[in-house]
Amino acid sequence: MKIMLVDDDPIFNFIARKLIESTKIEHELEEYLDGSEALEAIKQKKSPDELPDRILLDINMPKVNGWQFLEALRHLNISKDVSVTIVTSSIDGEDRRKAFSFPEIDEFLIKPISKKEIAEILNK
Repeated sequence: MKIMLVDDDPIFNFIARKLIESTKIEHELEEYLDGSEALEAIKQKKSPDELPDRILLDINMPKVNGWQFLEALRHLNISKDVSVTIVTSSIDGEDRRKAFSFPEIDEFLIKPISKKEIAEILNK
């Protein structure tokens, strides 16, 4: 499974990486501290096999936030269905409603996340 982690918090990324590793699910992980870097990486992929299967995406990031990332991802017209999980510290109900207006979003998790939550989304 190819996983892309997009979050501006290096401590969260470290914890998420350790949680993913602890699930023992075979994976390749790419980490990005900002949405623009992640979008650029997606643009550089030459084939659908190189694209992530799942993106773990924060909402509140500088430069390109999660919403801007999702809009830009839509406009890339990539040839693979990529599942996106929002992982955020936001408890705002409007963020949850907005997230599920994007068909790519299949889960909305509030930080901190657990090994069980990570395992469940990676096994979908």
